[in-house]
Amino acid sequence: MPEGGCVSFEPQPFSADSVRLVDDKPGVHVVWDASGRCLFVGLSQRNRTRLLQHLSGDRQASILHEKVGRLLDRELGRRAQRDEIRDWLNSCTFAAESSDAPARRKFELMGELLPRFNEKTPAEDELSDVPVAPQAPPRAGDLRTLIEFALAGLSDRGGSGSIASPAKQTIKEDLVHTLTQRVPEGFTVTASTGYGSDADVPWVAILPIRGSASPRDGVYLVYLFAADGSSAYLSLAQGTTQVAGGSQILHKRCWDIRRALGLQTGLQARIDLRSTNPRPKSYEAGSAYAVRYRAEALPNLDQFHADLDRMLTLLQQVDSLGLTERSQEETVHLVLKWSRDIRPDTITRHREVAEQSGSVWWGKLGKPGTSAMSPQRLQLVNGQLAAGRTTYCYLYRTGEIWRTELKEVVTSRAEVDEERVPSYYGDEHHTLYLRLSNFESMPPEWAFDNLVLTTNATPDATPGALSNQTSPLMVYQLWSASPAPDQHVTLAVESTQLVGEPGTPAGPDAGAPREPLTMAWLEEETLCERAWLESLIEALDRRPQVVLAGPPGTGKTWVARAVARYMTQDEPLTHRVLQFHPSYGYEEFIEGLRPTAEGGSIGFTRVDGAVLRMAGEIDPESDQRHVLVLDEMNRANLPRVFGELMYALEYRDEPIDLLYTQEYSLPHRLLFIGTMNTADRSIRSIDLALRRRFEVFDCPPDHDILRRYYETRTCTVDGLVDGFERLNAHLTDLLDRHHTVGHSFFMRELFDAAALRATWQRQLLPLFEEYFFDRPDVIATLQINEFWPDA
Repeated sequence: MPEGGCVSFEPQPFSADSVRLVDDKPGVHVVWDASGRCLFVGLSQRNRTRLLQHLSGDRQASILHEKVGRLLDRELGRRAQRDEIRDWLNSCTFAAESSDAPARRKFELMGELLPRFNEKTPAEDELSDVPVAPQAPPRAGDLRTLIEFALAGLSDRGGSGSIASPAKQTIKEDLVHTLTQRVPEGFTVTASTGYGSDADVPWVAILPIRGSASPRDGVYLVYLFAADGSSAYLSLAQGTTQVAGGSQILHKRCWDIRRALGLQTGLQARIDLRSTNPRPKSYEAGSAYAVRYRAEALPNLDQFHADLDRMLTLLQQVDSLGLTERSQEETVHLVLKWSRDIRPDTITRHREVAEQSGSVWWGKLGKPGTSAMSPQRLQLVNGQLAAGRTTYCYLYRTGEIWRTELKEVVTSRAEVDEERVPSYYGDEHHTLYLRLSNFESMPPEWAFDNLVLTTNATPDATPGALSNQTSPLMVYQLWSASPAPDQHVTLAVESTQLVGEPGTPAGPDAGAPREPLTMAWLEEETLCERAWLESLIEALDRRPQVVLAGPPGTGKTWVARAVARYMTQDEPLTHRVLQFHPSYGYEEFIEGLRPTAEGGSIGFTRVDGAVLRMAGEIDPESDQRHVLVLDEMNRANLPRVFGELMYALEYRDEPIDLLYTQEYSLPHRLLFIGTMNTADRSIRSIDLALRRRFEVFDCPPDHDILRRYYETRTCTVDGLVDGFERLNAHLTDLLDRHHTVGHSFFMRELFDAAALRATWQRQLLPLFEEYFFDRPDVIATLQINEFWPDA
């Protein structure tokens, strides 16, 4: 019999059947182990949903899973698997009840049951501060209690509607007073509970006293409360109102702050305020580092104080580096690609003219009637130049980059003074002319560490854009403590994932090695089962080419890219995506001839394709692996595309003659991950010789991935997963398993009935029309309400 006498309901076996009888309403739940000892007391706005998450066995789902996993790790002498955690929990008992004040009820239960796995069991003196009713909020004093009360008020609101007056008072008065007493001189504290639905995320800001001391600009600390009351964050944040250029500038400046501070173990580089409104989204974009406090697992008061002291220290470091006061605008720079294959002395000839005349015109080749840059982009760059802001143009090719100072941009040859044009320029059509000076050679990898796209200010996006883009790129240059062009600075933070646990000490300084991508990271990134991922990795180690095959929307490309990052540990230039299509050929993939103009005549030069280019970048003395992702393989004529490579794939130690290259052998460390859409063309119809050289991994629609996805996101569609399973079972009966629909069609940060209807109308119905192009009667019978009655 479970210990503790304040529970007024009968414990039940902890099974899915029992849990489904629980009301999916706000309330509390208790879990006991097989011996009757209380393990965990939790609260949730949806009790049944939360209990089902507990039964998933996923360590990331809650403190309960994590602690059970650690317990089993010690017993088994290895890392416990998901099904082992789930089976252990199935041996437990649980009880649940609905409550109008779940936070207060949780306090009562924890005080009497003393659960083993909760992060903190309240002491008797702490329980005395717990409100006995929502109308009696705590007064200024305990930071932890105040934050818990505020989260409970937001949780009771259910993520929508106005905040109750007691919670407002706690945020705007009690927390402000308590923090004012806690922070040192030189800071002021202010708060807001918002006006209207656009500001459904309350905050309490700690501002340095200088300038306007306003949360609209600068860098400061702020407690941000998720709209649904699930979490609070202590964030090192930027003001968002006075920044011109949108969220990407905020993202870029977050990276500036992170690289200035170095890797900070235990802090998050990404926050989720559980809101779709524009203002909270800008808060998320402006958060550089944050501590997360989950409502159901708040640390003790000492940890709250330690976290605040640590974040104040980081804010002071940022201030000392001059990153707290920034201009409203961020300078945009350009990147142009050039090819040594077209003219090897391109840089030499331009530099000679620049040294003689002070600057040189660089022409961007293009088709007549096209434009290399939009009028808006031209206006932006020319506006910067007119204002006297130093603007750079980077000249890039694989393995080489030059930084030049941009002086002028025009679109017509008539505006160019000919004495500044290299003599070899003829009548070729150019869509853009840029006047450049001061050519500086940079380390080849410098661009990947120091430039981010204006459209995606994440360093991970830069290598792919540089390898694929032919038109001018617009970029921001990341902050560096020393702006010397030959300085190579490695970003200390390589992803936006949670690193470590809250409250752990700070990590190494800037320039530290990047965190390794682990199997746990790959599981979280793909949501795939570990056993399946391990078999895929083992296959790549044994035979370095695989295919992921499945119906549309099963995340094949996403998984392939994540596995490529894992296999290469995300080293720049070591993984690349190739998009196959019907006109893709041997010349682009292996090698071909390209026409060149020299001395008034046309010749042909052999040019490496994608495979030979990447193979040529592999250091024979290094163990570094390289990966090519071959997306939508079956859209191309594969025997024509692969040619002699079909032999080299299987016999990598044996040289073979290619079309233009003799005695070529494929490196063992070059891996291939292909993706194939089985609804488009069955895997069985692929050339047999090619098919037996690739191990094929099935990627079917997966309801478990959909469930795991919404453990950390919001879905308000009742029975989404059940309807998804019924739909695919129906499609399998009508056709086969290759003509089903994938889970990614139903994966959004917020998925509600409107999103479901839009997905059905704009994505699924067009797909069904392809599946049943000769059976219109079947299409007419496919109705959304058949699978989701409340849609």
